Amino acid sequence: MTSAPPLVPCSAAAPSAATNRTGPGEATFIVFSGEMDRLLGALTLATTAAATGMKTTLFFTFWGLTAVRRDKRRSRGSLIDRMFGFMLPAGTGGLPTSRVNFLGLGPRLFRWRMAKKRMPDLDTLIEQARALGVRMLACEASADVLGLAAEDLRDGIEIAGATSCLRDAARSEVAMFI
Repeated sequence: MTSAPPLVPCSAAAPSAATNRTGPGEATFIVFSGEMDRLLGALTLATTAAATGMKTTLFFTFWGLTAVRRDKRRSRGSLIDRMFGFMLPAGTGGLPTSRVNFLGLGPRLFRWRMAKKRMPDLDTLIEQARALGVRMLACEASADVLGLAAEDLRDGIEIAGATSCLRDAARSEVAMFI
């Protein structure tokens, strides 16, 4: 019977690559969810990372693209493109919450409570992210599937492939899928 390796106290563990870096590092957030509360979490983390000096990337894919979609719905394109355009929320105002949605009452309650506590809403966090230099990418394949073109997205959103996301995530000390 073999014995388990001895426990090593955290302070005696070998230093990680993150502790050997000279700068503030990089963070990549892959945003898959189109739910208001999860988007708030992703944008809060991204703006915080950028404010601390980290080079930060947000990669919006599938339902996460709703956060960076313009408020105006597109009336051109194929029938399927227009159907997706009609079914997906335009802008952040119509996004549901992951829990406590209550047929749309939940998001209204969250927005009211956040305003009362002077917390930034999604649109404000997106503008803060842009002002802090957060690189915001829209997944090219997801945008194509959902019938979204560059003009359907907010200003400052780049369309990029998954390889761009993976390259950024591989360099990052922080990489999260939200």
